[in-house]
Amino acid sequence: EWCSQSSGPPCAPWTFMGKAATDPSVNHYTLVIVNGAVDGQDVAAWTSPASPNFDRIKAARLAPLGLSENQVQAVWVKLYDPKPSVSLPADSADAKVLLTNLGLVLRALRIRYPNLRIVFLSSRTYGGYATTDLNPEPYAYESGFAVKWVVQAQIDQIQIPRGGDLIAGQASRAR
Repeated sequence: EWCSQSSGPPCAPWTFMGKAATDPSVNHYTLVIVNGAVDGQDVAAWTSPASPNFDRIKAARLAPLGLSENQVQAVWVKLYDPKPSVSLPADSADAKVLLTNLGLVLRALRIRYPNLRIVFLSSRTYGGYATTDLNPEPYAYESGFAVKWVVQAQIDQIQIPRGGDLIAGQASRAR
Protein backbone atom coordinates (compact mmCIF):
# COMPACT_ATOMS: atom_id res chain seq x y z
CA GLU A 1 0.00 0.00 0.00
CA TRP A 2 2.81 2.43 0.78
CA CYS A 3 5.45 1.86 -1.90
CA SER A 4 6.24 -1.68 -3.03
CA GLN A 5 6.34 -5.30 -1.91
CA SER A 6 9.94 -4.80 -0.75
CA SER A 7 9.17 -1.47 1.00
CA GLY A 8 11.80 0.17 -1.19
CA PRO A 9 11.92 1.99 -4.51
CA PRO A 10 10.82 1.95 -7.17
CA CYS A 11 7.32 2.52 -5.87
CA ALA A 12 4.45 0.90 -7.74
CA PRO A 13 2.20 3.51 -9.41
CA TRP A 14 -0.92 2.36 -7.50
CA THR A 15 0.71 2.84 -4.06
CA PHE A 16 0.56 5.90 -1.81
CA MET A 17 4.08 7.04 -2.71
CA GLY A 18 3.61 6.13 -6.36
CA LYS A 19 0.50 8.27 -6.62
CA ALA A 20 1.99 11.13 -4.59
CA ALA A 21 5.06 11.22 -6.86
CA THR A 22 2.95 11.87 -9.95
CA ASP A 23 0.18 14.01 -8.42
CA PRO A 24 0.59 17.63 -9.56
CA SER A 25 -1.29 18.90 -6.49
CA VAL A 26 1.43 17.59 -4.13
CA ASN A 27 3.93 20.31 -3.20
CA HIS A 28 7.21 18.48 -3.81
CA TYR A 29 9.26 21.55 -2.83
CA THR A 30 8.26 21.60 0.85
CA LEU A 31 6.90 18.09 1.39
CA VAL A 32 9.11 15.02 1.52
CA ILE A 33 7.43 11.64 1.85
CA VAL A 34 9.67 9.02 3.44
CA ASN A 35 8.96 5.32 3.66
CA GLY A 36 9.87 4.09 7.14
CA ALA A 37 8.15 0.72 6.77
CA VAL A 38 9.89 -2.61 6.88
CA ASP A 39 8.30 -5.97 6.22
CA GLY A 40 7.86 -8.35 9.15
CA GLN A 41 8.03 -5.81 11.96
CA ASP A 42 5.07 -6.24 14.28
CA VAL A 43 3.72 -3.76 16.81
CA ALA A 44 6.08 -4.90 19.59
CA ALA A 45 9.08 -3.89 17.46
CA TRP A 46 7.96 -0.23 17.62
CA THR A 47 6.85 0.19 21.26
CA SER A 48 10.09 1.73 22.54
CA PRO A 49 11.68 4.98 21.41
CA ALA A 50 14.98 3.07 21.62
CA SER A 51 13.78 0.55 19.01
CA PRO A 52 16.34 -0.20 16.29
CA ASN A 53 13.55 0.55 13.78
CA PHE A 54 13.66 4.24 14.67
CA ASP A 55 17.46 4.27 14.37
CA ARG A 56 17.14 2.58 10.94
CA ILE A 57 14.69 5.23 9.75
CA LYS A 58 16.99 7.99 11.01
CA ALA A 59 20.15 6.57 9.41
CA ALA A 60 18.86 4.87 6.26
CA ARG A 61 15.79 6.87 5.28
CA LEU A 62 16.00 10.41 6.70
CA ALA A 63 19.75 11.16 6.72
CA PRO A 64 20.35 10.31 3.03
CA LEU A 65 17.70 12.92 2.17
CA GLY A 66 19.33 15.51 4.44
CA LEU A 67 16.45 15.25 6.90
CA SER A 68 16.33 14.89 10.68
CA GLU A 69 13.85 13.42 13.14
CA ASN A 70 12.96 16.99 14.16
CA GLN A 71 11.45 17.55 10.70
CA VAL A 72 8.99 14.64 10.88
CA GLN A 73 5.47 16.05 11.25
CA ALA A 74 3.16 13.27 10.05
CA VAL A 75 3.28 9.49 10.36
CA TRP A 76 1.11 6.70 9.00
CA VAL A 77 1.00 3.66 11.31
CA LYS A 78 -0.26 0.24 10.25
CA LEU A 79 0.83 -2.47 12.66
CA TYR A 80 -0.43 -5.86 13.76
CA ASP A 81 -0.21 -8.33 16.63
CA PRO A 82 1.53 -11.47 15.34
CA LYS A 83 -0.03 -14.92 15.68
CA PRO A 84 -3.09 -13.83 17.65
CA SER A 85 -5.01 -16.52 19.48
CA VAL A 86 -7.55 -14.87 21.79
CA SER A 87 -10.61 -13.27 20.24
CA LEU A 88 -12.98 -10.65 21.59
CA PRO A 89 -14.80 -10.26 23.94
CA ALA A 90 -12.21 -11.92 26.21
CA ASP A 91 -10.36 -9.55 28.53
CA SER A 92 -7.09 -10.99 27.23
CA ALA A 93 -8.11 -10.62 23.57
CA ASP A 94 -5.32 -9.80 21.16
CA ALA A 95 -7.18 -6.64 20.12
CA LYS A 96 -6.75 -5.35 23.69
CA VAL A 97 -3.05 -6.24 23.64
CA LEU A 98 -2.76 -4.36 20.33
CA LEU A 99 -4.53 -1.37 21.91
CA THR A 100 -1.93 -1.18 24.67
CA ASN A 101 0.94 -1.59 22.23
CA LEU A 102 -0.42 1.06 19.87
CA GLY A 103 -0.48 3.46 22.82
CA LEU A 104 3.18 2.67 23.47
CA VAL A 105 4.01 3.17 19.78
CA LEU A 106 2.31 6.57 19.74
CA ARG A 107 4.27 7.69 22.79
CA ALA A 108 7.51 6.39 21.22
CA LEU A 109 6.74 8.35 18.05
CA ARG A 110 6.19 11.51 20.09
CA ILE A 111 9.57 11.09 21.77
CA ARG A 112 11.49 10.32 18.57
CA TYR A 113 9.73 12.99 16.50
CA PRO A 114 9.25 16.02 18.79
CA ASN A 115 7.52 18.08 16.08
CA LEU A 116 5.04 15.35 15.17
CA ARG A 117 1.65 16.92 14.46
CA ILE A 118 -0.55 14.07 13.25
CA VAL A 119 -0.57 10.29 13.15
CA PHE A 120 -2.76 8.35 10.76
CA LEU A 121 -3.69 4.90 12.03
CA SER A 122 -4.76 2.01 9.82
CA SER A 123 -5.96 -1.39 10.88
CA ARG A 124 -4.90 -4.64 9.30
CA THR A 125 -6.37 -5.40 5.89
CA TYR A 126 -8.75 -8.30 5.41
CA GLY A 127 -7.08 -11.54 6.45
CA GLY A 128 -9.67 -14.06 5.24
CA TYR A 129 -7.34 -15.37 2.58
CA ALA A 130 -4.42 -15.77 4.98
CA THR A 131 -2.44 -18.94 4.43
CA THR A 132 -0.52 -18.71 7.73
CA ASP A 133 -1.39 -18.02 11.35
CA LEU A 134 0.51 -14.70 11.31
CA ASN A 135 -2.64 -12.55 11.42
CA PRO A 136 -5.79 -14.31 10.12
CA GLU A 137 -9.45 -13.55 10.69
CA PRO A 138 -11.19 -12.76 12.99
CA TYR A 139 -8.09 -11.13 14.50
CA ALA A 140 -7.37 -8.94 11.49
CA TYR A 141 -10.92 -7.60 11.72
CA GLU A 142 -10.68 -7.16 15.48
CA SER A 143 -7.50 -5.08 15.08
CA GLY A 144 -9.82 -2.39 13.72
CA PHE A 145 -11.36 -2.13 17.18
CA ALA A 146 -7.92 -1.47 18.69
CA VAL A 147 -7.40 1.38 16.23
CA LYS A 148 -10.88 2.74 16.97
CA TRP A 149 -10.26 2.58 20.72
CA VAL A 150 -6.94 4.44 20.41
CA VAL A 151 -8.54 7.20 18.34
CA GLN A 152 -11.47 7.44 20.76
CA ALA A 153 -9.12 7.62 23.75
CA GLN A 154 -7.29 10.51 22.09
CA ILE A 155 -10.53 12.33 21.29
CA ASP A 156 -11.83 11.87 24.83
CA GLN A 157 -8.39 12.45 26.39
CA ILE A 158 -8.69 9.34 28.52
CA GLN A 159 -6.06 6.80 29.36
CA ILE A 160 -5.71 3.63 27.38
CA PRO A 161 -6.20 0.61 29.62
CA ARG A 162 -2.76 -0.60 30.72
CA GLY A 163 -1.29 1.97 28.34
CA GLY A 164 -1.69 5.36 29.96
CA ASP A 165 -1.99 8.80 28.43
CA LEU A 166 -1.24 9.31 24.72
CA ILE A 167 -0.03 12.89 24.91
CA ALA A 168 3.32 13.20 26.65
CA GLY A 169 3.31 15.91 29.27
CA GLN A 170 -0.46 16.34 29.40
CA ALA A 171 -2.73 14.98 32.08
CA SER A 172 -5.65 12.81 31.04
CA ARG A 173 -9.18 13.42 32.16
CA ALA A 174 -10.85 10.47 33.79
CA ARG A 175 -14.30 9.62 32.48
